[in-house]
Amino acid sequence: MRSTVEFRFFESTLHAGKVKAAVQFCLALCARALTSHGASARQRTYDPVSAKYDLRVFLISALKMNGDEFKTARKHLLARMPGDSAFKHGRPTTGKREEKCEANVPC
Repeated sequence: MRSTVEFRFFESTLHAGKVKAAVQFCLALCARALTSHGASARQRTYDPVSAKYDLRVFLISALKMNGDEFKTARKHLLARMPGDSAFKHGRPTTGKREEKCEANVPC
């Protein structure tokens, strides 16, 4: 046995940005595992509306992948996630300037 860890879930890509994102994610995840004091066994529920937001918050707060040096890594890791990365419950539709149209006047 060689005392190594192998990650086999990054689709065998040759895209430089995706490979860099995968390596940075694995290094950050391993660093978090080595420095954390414990873990929770509670299973979280999956909500597709907030999936992208939840992963972005995890990358920034838990794995400390914030700043410009991790910008492309966050972009590639969040690319296929459903939902909106800026809003937990989806982008709000109200609150924007509402234009009221009259019957015969085009908006």
